[in-house]
Order: sequence, then structure tokens, then C-alpha cells
Amino acid sequence: MLAPPNGWLTQEYPDSRTKVNFSSPINQQVFLRFIVHEAPGKTFELMKEEDEATARSMRDRDISCQLTDTEFMGVPTIVIDAEFPGGEGFSTLRKFVVSGLHFNIQYSAPTRVLFEEHLPEALSAIDTLVVRKADTTNSDKVRMQSVDHYLRYAQLTAEIVGIEEALAILKESSQLFPDDTRVADAIAEMKSLLQGREERD
Repeated sequence: MLAPPNGWLTQEYPDSRTKVNFSSPINQQVFLRFIVHEAPGKTFELMKEEDEATARSMRDRDISCQLTDTEFMGVPTIVIDAEFPGGEGFSTLRKFVVSGLHFNIQYSAPTRVLFEEHLPEALSAIDTLVVRKADTTNSDKVRMQSVDHYLRYAQLTAEIVGIEEALAILKESSQLFPDDTRVADAIAEMKSLLQGREERD
């Protein structure tokens, strides 16, 4: 539960996770997004390893990216600050695990001026967050959310980092969910994209 910035527009998503986006009524490119999914067994250390690898890849693409260890709600937290080339966007991402839930909270704006202008509103909203105990009794729901997370993570990696890295993520997920047809389809699609790129080269 949380109190969003006053007057900001709310967008919810038909998603197996809890996902909601709040955007400024003045400029909807200024937004605060919460993505939460059940993550049994997920640890801060594992999350940090994944984020450090992603940060290195982003820097290779000239995206300024800095990771900071901090604490939020009494648990270890990673803050990821990113600045895209040419001042094309500014973002701060807060990630942590609590009560069996993985939280991904992003505040973003298209310019530094807008980012700084609305930052106090965003931080105030984040500070109102109250976490309820996760319901981990529904194994089907947990599995579905976990698969969804891997698929989205792989898609984002393909767009930002590269197809080979995304394929590696999908192969890892196939070991965890060997019978999931969506993972198998995603691997086949990624291999097809990779083959098409190699043929063009």
C-alpha cells in the first residue's frame, strides 16, 4: 500500500505481478513505477550480482550507471542511478527484497530539470510504502510470476544489452522451468533473431 503523488495519473496493468504506474499530469514522461512480484528464495546478494552485470553492460553502451548500497524499510537495498547519452533521460531505481517480495521502484524523467523538480514528490510517495506479508501458498501463482519475470528480464536485456546475453538468461530459466512452453518459445524466438542478425552480418 502507498500514497501516490497528489494529482498524478494512475495506470494499472493486466499483469500477474503487482504493477502500477503514476505519471505527472503535466508531463507523463515523468513517472513513478512500482513492480512487485513474489520471489521465494531471492536474496539481496543474488539481486546485486545480477544488477552489477547489467550495469557493466549499460556502461559499455555509454549509459552512465551507478549502483549504491543502502537500506530501506530495514532491509538492504540497491539504488541504481542512470543517465542516458545526450541528456535523453534520467532514472533512479530502488530494488529490495522483503517478506518474500521483490520490489522494483523506478522514478524517471526526460530531462534533469524535470527530474529534480519532481524528485521530492516521488521520494515522499516511496516513503509511504507499506508492505504486506506475501502469500506464498499459491505455488502456481509464484511459478507464473517467476517465469514472467525471466521473460521480461530477457526482453529488456535483448533491447539494452544484447541478444546473446538475453539468450543466456532464457537458458537459465529453462533449467528452472523445463516444462514451460513460453520459455521454450522465447528461446526459439531469440535464436531466430540471433541467426537473422548473423546472416545480415
